[in-house]
Amino acid sequence: VKEKVKLLDLENKVIMTGVRDDVNEILQTFDMFVFPSIYEGLPVSVIEAQASGLKCLLSDTVTKEVDITGNVEFMSLEKSPKEWAEKIVSMLPYERKNTQQKIIDAGYDIKSTAEWLTDFYIKLAEKNL
Repeated sequence: VKEKVKLLDLENKVIMTGVRDDVNEILQTFDMFVFPSIYEGLPVSVIEAQASGLKCLLSDTVTKEVDITGNVEFMSLEKSPKEWAEKIVSMLPYERKNTQQKIIDAGYDIKSTAEWLTDFYIKLAEKNL
């Protein structure tokens, strides 16, 4: 990715953050989350964006399962950059809402995930004893 950014002379427009532990704080500065991916399974970054109350515009190659809050729209990568830009503008502005409960209800809660993972490893260890 770094090489592609350099090749396209985008170094002044792209920030490579590396591993971060303050993703939520960064997402609070966004107006919207745009995710034009060619292929993606279930992107955690989109769930994090929704947890921050952001509207999201994703390529239609991303699984529809990722729409937990109803704040996600999908668009074809076949559309032009101008059409993507027009769609983004049409989705703004909006009132950011607290979506935490929807995220938790969908099972994306750090506490329940940690408990599930702990149980998983305990059962795995017991099985191998």
